[in-house]
Amino acid sequence: MLTSQAVAAGLSRGAAARSLRRAGWSRLHAGAWAEPGRETGLRLRLRAAQLHCPELVASHSAAAAAHGIVLIRPCRPEFTSVGGRKRGAGAVVHRIPLADSEVAVVSGVRVTTAVRTLCDLLRALPEDEAVIAADSALSHGLVRREEVARALEEAPRRPGTRAARRALALADPASGSPAESKARLEMAAGGLHPESQAEVTTDRGRTARLDFLFRAEGLGIEIEGFTWQGTRAAHQNDTMRFNDLAGCAGIRRILRFTRDDVFHRPRLMVRTVRRALDDLRGRDPTVANSGAGKAGWGGADAGGVVREAWDEGPRESAGRGRRGDGAGAADGTDRQGGGGGRGRSPHRVRDGPGRPGDRRRARRERRAAAERGPAHVQGLRPAR
Repeated sequence: MLTSQAVAAGLSRGAAARSLRRAGWSRLHAGAWAEPGRETGLRLRLRAAQLHCPELVASHSAAAAAHGIVLIRPCRPEFTSVGGRKRGAGAVVHRIPLADSEVAVVSGVRVTTAVRTLCDLLRALPEDEAVIAADSALSHGLVRREEVARALEEAPRRPGTRAARRALALADPASGSPAESKARLEMAAGGLHPESQAEVTTDRGRTARLDFLFRAEGLGIEIEGFTWQGTRAAHQNDTMRFNDLAGCAGIRRILRFTRDDVFHRPRLMVRTVRRALDDLRGRDPTVANSGAGKAGWGGADAGGVVREAWDEGPRESAGRGRRGDGAGAADGTDRQGGGGGRGRSPHRVRDGPGRPGDRRRARRERRAAAERGPAHVQGLRPAR
């Protein structure tokens, strides 16, 4: 009910408000009331605002709620004013041109069409949230990518159109939830591009889907939403599904992340995925330093992990050389005409046990012997 209707019946505004409150009516906004026992949700608030201002059309997040487009921010009363109205009763009003063909009616509320709603969201939201909205609209079949692209081209100078095109290009209809969309964007920003909703065959011959799959490495990724497992039976089914996925041919490892991991700890998630990929590709630094897959002293292993500790020796001994004796003495001792390295004077090296010059010479001898191979290490004598 509107206060104006009570005034038209002969009551003053103050008396109408007092009478409605005593009768248990709920105030929606200035001049609009909801009858007792009725839930004052978003749809009722939109309807009340349109009764008060008929030129308002629900748009943006309000229209997204009406069409079922999932957003990660709360929906609020939001309108586009056809008549150029700047303010609405307890609502956000946008002044954007709106054609009659872009208006639809959903549950008695005038809203923008699904295509126009998604265009507004793509222009107004940050890129991650815009992509999530586009994934939701495309996956539910509410719009087609070509329709949205054509609608954006019809108003190319409208603010945010360039960003809207970029967000639409990043959308993936295969995404199953906002958390999956966010995870895909975070991995793509880190240079990781897995398959979305990849199909695999279990050992029982059934077809299952993984949220993400690096097929070449055999790494599967599952994003667990907190609303997915609503009952004990759903939790049991999910556990059985996970066991079936773990037994699929070609699946070597499965990582599971929660919604909080994706939205609040994205960098940790990406590091975990990259570490698992390096491990499955045989590029684990701990394995590389153990001696497997060596390409030679001072080189790199088969996975491409450079052992920097071994690189230091050749640069200082064989790479630079020593004055007076070429690449160094064969018996592992320094000569008087040598020196500590390029451009060093031999008089700066102090002799004597425990002196800095003696320790540096011993380190150079050990590195040179290590470069020649383990057989020379056994015959190394301590420097005098």
